[in-house]
Amino acid sequence: PGLGYGFDKTALADVSVPVQIWSGAIDDRVPHDTNGANIAANLPNMPEVHVVENAGHFAFLAECDPRLREINPEIWNMVCVDADGFDRAAFHQLFNKKIIEFFDSSLPRPDRQ
Repeated sequence: PGLGYGFDKTALADVSVPVQIWSGAIDDRVPHDTNGANIAANLPNMPEVHVVENAGHFAFLAECDPRLREINPEIWNMVCVDADGFDRAAFHQLFNKKIIEFFDSSLPRPDRQ
């Protein structure tokens, strides 16, 4: 939810679809308190909110190709190295499952009508 600080109740008043918000607890680029939490507080209906412990900004990206470490160590360190205690592969297993469950329960399907 980047730029989440820019949305108030008026801006979000017409949002009527279910919303799921994911934030990293240690994201210093898009902090939850000023972005995801702000959107959640200003939506007309309470969204499903997940603040992922030990997740930084880039934790939501897929695991990096190990060749990047040698090709561009600066980018590797910024994008691919997670905080101690955070397992990106395990997180993505849960993340992907939760998103699919959310879509399955929130989106209309022809076989449910």
